[in-house]
Amino acid sequence: MGEEQTIDLRELLDIILTNLKTIGKITLAFIILAGIHLLITPPVYESTSLLRIKQQQGLGDSLLNAATGGNTQLTQQRMSTYAEILKSRSVVEPVIKATEKADDKGNYPGYDGYVKGRITTVPFKNTEILQVSVNAKVPENAKKANELLVKGFLDKLTDLSRTEQR
Repeated sequence: MGEEQTIDLRELLDIILTNLKTIGKITLAFIILAGIHLLITPPVYESTSLLRIKQQQGLGDSLLNAATGGNTQLTQQRMSTYAEILKSRSVVEPVIKATEKADDKGNYPGYDGYVKGRITTVPFKNTEILQVSVNAKVPENAKKANELLVKGFLDKLTDLSRTEQR
């Protein structure tokens, strides 16, 4: 087979001690780079909400779902739909105008960039819970944007529900 290799701890210690200055310089360089990164990169704050969205069902639907364990594909599809409603232009644009400053020409940040860079929705698998996260450079703006986004979403769901009932 092969020769057994033994590790000599004294030899390893000698290698470390002879290269101690180099190891220290490299470690110090990375600490300095990390410090520079922390000074240059602005902090990002995140506000997170959990929404439980319960679908209204008739007696027949609830009995069928209880007997079969529910339709997980239907739940996933519904949660994806709710996530898209939450990120829709009619829900997000009022949040942008309420939390962001207009530039010199009176223009607000663009809808697409705002949604992609700041809003995250995560439907929890096989549940009716949707996690909504909003990022901002100031903690108060993150909190306010999240609150306004959730309120706008709930208002939009109420309007859609009323429209369906008519």
